[in-house]
Amino acid sequence: MTKTVSLTTDGRDVVIEGPIHSDRFPVEELGSRLAFYRELRDRKCERTKTAGEHAGHYAETVAGLERLIEEVGE
Repeated sequence: MTKTVSLTTDGRDVVIEGPIHSDRFPVEELGSRLAFYRELRDRKCERTKTAGEHAGHYAETVAGLERLIEEVGE
């Protein structure tokens, strides 16, 4: 799976694009959205207490958001 996380050309919005899920939000929400996607990535299956079935999908999004934060200096 390939996801891209980038800023719009005007630098005002963050865009997440992937084959299944896309998202767009103001750059000011970058920190809170990173926290949200980390929660989804780290969520455990209640029955088995292991990583949820979609953890891998969110890991790629989290990595992209972390890279973007480093680039913009948030």
